[in-house]
Parts: sequence; C-alpha cells; structure tokens
Amino acid sequence: MLDRLIFVVTQKLALLFVIAGLAGIGGFLTMGTATNVPSSQTAIISNAAISPSSTAPIAIDLPGIPASLLPTTTIPFCPASSTCGEKGLRALVRPLGAASKKTAAKPIKIIPQAPVLSITAQSFLNNTTSSFKILFNGLDELVFTTNLGGNQNALTWGLLTTTIGGTGSTPAFSVASSCTPVPNQPDPGAPDQNPSFNVRTAYDCAVSLTPQSDADRRTQTKDFSSTTPPGRFVVLSDTAMDTVLVNNTNNGGVIFNNQDSNPITVTSVTFNASYAYLATTLDIPLVLRFQDPSTGRSLVDYALTNASDTNVTVPLSFIVAPLSQKLFPIQVLGVQKMLIQNTTPSVNVTITSVTIDRNDVKIVLHNPSLAWSCNVSQTGYDPNATSGAYATGAACLQ
Repeated sequence: MLDRLIFVVTQKLALLFVIAGLAGIGGFLTMGTATNVPSSQTAIISNAAISPSSTAPIAIDLPGIPASLLPTTTIPFCPASSTCGEKGLRALVRPLGAASKKTAAKPIKIIPQAPVLSITAQSFLNNTTSSFKILFNGLDELVFTTNLGGNQNALTWGLLTTTIGGTGSTPAFSVASSCTPVPNQPDPGAPDQNPSFNVRTAYDCAVSLTPQSDADRRTQTKDFSSTTPPGRFVVLSDTAMDTVLVNNTNNGGVIFNNQDSNPITVTSVTFNASYAYLATTLDIPLVLRFQDPSTGRSLVDYALTNASDTNVTVPLSFIVAPLSQKLFPIQVLGVQKMLIQNTTPSVNVTITSVTIDRNDVKIVLHNPSLAWSCNVSQTGYDPNATSGAYATGAACLQ
C-alpha cells in the first residue's frame, strides 16, 4: 500500500512540474479546472478568483494528496472562450510514463583480426621456392625465395646460407643443404663463392632447417628438384683490338660467347656504320669485310658508299662450339685519311642484332662495337713527346 501511495504521489508531482513549466507559454488552462485532460492526470485549480489581470497564486488540488503537501503557482490568464489551454495542454502534455524517444546507438563495426600463426621449420620450407640466376660466365646459381605473407618482406638466400630468420616474428633456423650432382665450386679468389650449376642439367637439392629457439627442435627437410635453363649467346666488344686508325687496312672484331651446351650457328648480323674525314672514291671505296672466324676468308664485303649507314643486315654462316667463345673478325679496307689539322678521322661500327639457329637460347648484346680513330696534330711528329696525341699514340701517322 505504501509503495502504491509513493507511486501516485510521484506521478502527480511530475504532472505538477509539467503544468508549471507550460505556464510560461501564455497559459493553457481555463478558469476553474484544466480541460480535456485524462482523469489520471487532471489537476483541479481552486480558491482563485482569476480575471484578465489576475496573477493571484493558484492552489493545485490533487485527489488523495493533502493540500499542505502541494505547492501553489501563478498561471497567466487564459480567456474562457479561448481554446489555448485545451490545445496547449493536448499538444504539450503527454501521458506520464510514456517512453521518451532516444537516438539509436550506431552499431560498432568489429574488424576480425587474422590469427597470428607461429612459423615452424616446416611452414618456412613450404613457403620457399627455388630458381636459377644466370651468371656472367654462363653458369647458374641456385637462389631460394621464402614468402611468409602479411607485411613481411620475402627472404632471399642460397646454398652458402647457414642461418636464416631471427628477426621480427620469424624464428632463427640453422640451414644445411646438399645437391646431386655436386655443383661446381668457385676458385678460391673468385668474388662470388656461391656454387654454380651447368646449363641444361637436372639437379636435386635437399635443404634442412633446424629451429634454434623452439620447444620443438626437430629438423625438417624439403627437396628442391629443377633443371637449369639453356645457356646464353653473348656478343661483346674485343677490348684487345688496336683502335688507332691507319691507312689502308684496320683489323678488329667482336666476340661471340656460346654459353649453351649445344653448338650454335650464326646466320646474320645487323650493324650501323659511319666514317669521317676520309678520302674515299669510287675507285677506292671504304669496305667492311666480315671474315670467317675459323678460316679468315671473307664471308661478306660491304662497301660504305655513304658517310653513315644504319640497319644493314648481312647473311653469315659459321658455327660457335658449345661452351666456347670465338672472335668474329671485321676489317676496314681502303682507309685514306684527310690530314686536316685539329680533325679526327674515324670509322665506327656497332652490331645492333644477331640471329642464330636456336630459338631457346637468349641472345645478349653487351654493346658490341668497333671504333678506329686518330688525331691530326698541329705540330710535326715527335717520338719523344710527353703529352698530347703523339705521347698517347692517338696521333694520325703518315
């Protein structure tokens, strides 16, 4: 019973405060009692002689509540004929106990996190692949690449690696390896001490990892089986050729290096050629002669009728043996220098492409070129000169 009484009192007092707050909007009650209010929320106003100028205190009568417990309030006048009180009350007074609207909370987006997996020796090997890197000498070097995913960089390592890992989330492992057949061992003084593999050869390498700091110290092993790729056909300049231009015949050439295990036939070369400050005539033209590397006989004689020729292709046919290199001789015939002071008579030839009889062999051009030149000095020949063209040997000699 006491609980019921407290509930009723609380409800009525709440209504009283609502009514008092609404008084500031200009009044909403008619003289006497509030109109059109649900019975459970009706406040009876009595003991007040209200007139248009009345501001007398008004006693609020709530049934069941002693008058001594109720406060009085002052309500501005609202004419009896007006509906302001009814409309104001209905618009602004809501049933007590009605649930107030609240802004719905936005849902929290939960981003699932990928589980952190521990890296074991077996998982490390499972994420490792092997490949071959071709060396300048034509042999192949075995390279391992381990991709652990996530934000971790791939690890690159080889047969000389003895430990790997030990940084970030990757534990440290001891590494051991063996290959069949046994790879080539480098010379003791070679800059690269990695073992190398012959071209077009099948190899099987067993790689073992042993954890250095894990509860499970068992060694895990994986076999990497592969066949090395074909060798390359490399064309480069002959650094030993004499580059000082002389009258009549100048000798030079380029080197063909067959790094494959099969013989290769050269079928053509394409070149650019130019010359400057040479006296050429129709009777004595400037000629490029391409010679057979084995016999020295002429394969092609090409007359340079222009000061510059580009993209000239000449057919050839000679064989370069497997895993060997051969000098391809090229001569310049009919040179007659124009001895004009402060000029540089010259002949330049650059090989731009080569064709061979094998489609599976890659051709690599290391700027194969030939250049002959000399400087026409202002002074006479001085064999004892310590500086200038005569001292360096670059002078044009008679």
